[in-house]
Amino acid sequence: MKQVGNKGRSRQVGEKFEAVELGCDLLRKETNIILRQSMSTQLRLAFMFQMAEETGLTNVYVAQLL
Repeated sequence: MKQVGNKGRSRQVGEKFEAVELGCDLLRKETNIILRQSMSTQLRLAFMFQMAEETGLTNVYVAQLL
């Protein structure tokens, strides 16, 4: 009887662990997506400020546009 109970608990622990692993994988993927989006936004802003400087616009003016 005791072995059956332990096997059942072991299975439950294994299932919970698997669910946590899946959650971690999903969170890791979402974090990578956010990181890529942030990097893309930073690059776009850098290009905008570079173009503004080349055309003589001030950073204050560009900041107001944002």
